Amino acid sequence: MTYGLTARTLDNGGFVPIDCNEFSEIRLARDGLLTALGIEEKFDLLIENYAEYEIALLSISTDHMLHANGQSWCSAIGNLHVVNRRLSNLLTTARLYIDHVRHDMNNLSRLGLDCGDVLDSSASTEYDRSLV
Repeated sequence: MTYGLTARTLDNGGFVPIDCNEFSEIRLARDGLLTALGIEEKFDLLIENYAEYEIALLSISTDHMLHANGQSWCSAIGNLHVVNRRLSNLLTTARLYIDHVRHDMNNLSRLGLDCGDVLDSSASTEYDRSLV
């Protein structure tokens, strides 16, 4: 079998032949980078959900501070539902992040990168430090 590097373009981008070992190393590096990118995307999702939760709290508290006398029961319940929804999204995303990153770290370990144990020990240390 012939292995090589080429550009994915409409015209002929050329072809650089490589051996089987180079192909395996490139494939391993690509898989590792894609896994790392997936971890970063999950972290971005977590951070965005946290930002939406904080923005909702800030907006509701500012509105209550400025218009406390005009607050009706219906608007208070609506605000409570917004906070509950944002908090639920944040906690769900946090759980997703923890579960999926462990899975991704195991995938990286299978690729030859030893980082699954580091995540487990760091998570264990942080859990032991928490008061809850």
